[in-house]
Amino acid sequence: MLSDLSGLLREPKAAAKRADLIIQTRCPSDSASAPPVYGIPFCNARHELYDCIPLSGGESFPLGIMQGQKLLAFAGIADPQAFFDGLQEEGLNIVSTIALPDHVSYDSKLSNSIVEAFHSSHADYAITTEKDGVKLKRLSQAFMGKTLLARLNLTIINPTPLKALLLNLLHK
Repeated sequence: MLSDLSGLLREPKAAAKRADLIIQTRCPSDSASAPPVYGIPFCNARHELYDCIPLSGGESFPLGIMQGQKLLAFAGIADPQAFFDGLQEEGLNIVSTIALPDHVSYDSKLSNSIVEAFHSSHADYAITTEKDGVKLKRLSQAFMGKTLLARLNLTIINPTPLKALLLNLLHK
């Protein structure tokens, strides 16, 4: 299941023939799929939201602490809806969402519109991805203090092929 969600700097599917190992991401934990390229070992993996950190800096904390708070969620990633769904699966109260294009540039106009949406939604906090967070330099300091970055953990579902490849590389 090589993704059809292509973006900047991604190679075509044919490039997988050069790989020593393929890691398929965003797979359900119970997935048992056929090899994406015959003869090349592969692992399945899934992304899991596991905590968040204030955009303004500070210590990370579990997402569950935000249950009961009203959140505006925004993201400029390949599949923003998957991010929004993941937040809701964590039991968070998402009162409004803003889906942006992948690799969006957060200029002053967009930053201002996010702040306006935050105020009009009556959210307590805004939440976005770490990927988006590195681009959020144009937000006001007050809004930065109300913005959280959700962090992902990549879990390899069937790590045996990866471990075998790494052990082989270490013993060369």
